[in-house]
Amino acid sequence: MHPHINLVPEEFSHAAIKWLHGYITKAAIDNSKIWQININDFHRDMRHTLSKFTTDKIPFHFIPKSDIEPDIIGQEFEFISKMKDVELRKKEQELAVSDYLRAKESQLKMLKSSPTLDEKLEQYDENVQRVMVEEKSSKSYNLMIEEIGSDKANKESRELFFNCIRRPHDQIIGVNDAQKYYRDGRIHHIAEESDFEWKYREADL
Repeated sequence: MHPHINLVPEEFSHAAIKWLHGYITKAAIDNSKIWQININDFHRDMRHTLSKFTTDKIPFHFIPKSDIEPDIIGQEFEFISKMKDVELRKKEQELAVSDYLRAKESQLKMLKSSPTLDEKLEQYDENVQRVMVEEKSSKSYNLMIEEIGSDKANKESRELFFNCIRRPHDQIIGVNDAQKYYRDGRIHHIAEESDFEWKYREADL
């Protein structure tokens, strides 16, 4: 076992070895005629990558987009209906489903690694939801009641959506290097599980 791998806690050793295997395999794929690895580059990349497994924080469990089944992306969700209500395009809907499912899988893996993380993940969701509500309230001042249901109101709703998605994503307390798709996926989770919607109603003004 490589000495850097020996420093990785046992519960994360599989992920670390998976990265090592991928690194070595990629070198062969990049040049099928000759397989070689620069040892200095290898040690540098290994130290950098494995450092996330040896801190006090648990590593974020990254889920590649390719791991999400295409037929699942085609399923109907409540948060997709809410996106359709304000005429968000299909490409936004497909990315939303992908992020939603990837975030859900990442959360399950993080909780499996550290069950005590549930409180911090709940706190993270609460902070995300607060930002969404505050952003919607802020933009509501651009509308009058008689404009509810108009093209202008739908435009404000779409801008609300993109403002929330484009915001820099916060990190999760106790987790190392959480990715943006996780925050975006939790935005869609909140739209799925709560009464929050992008569309403006009279009660929002």
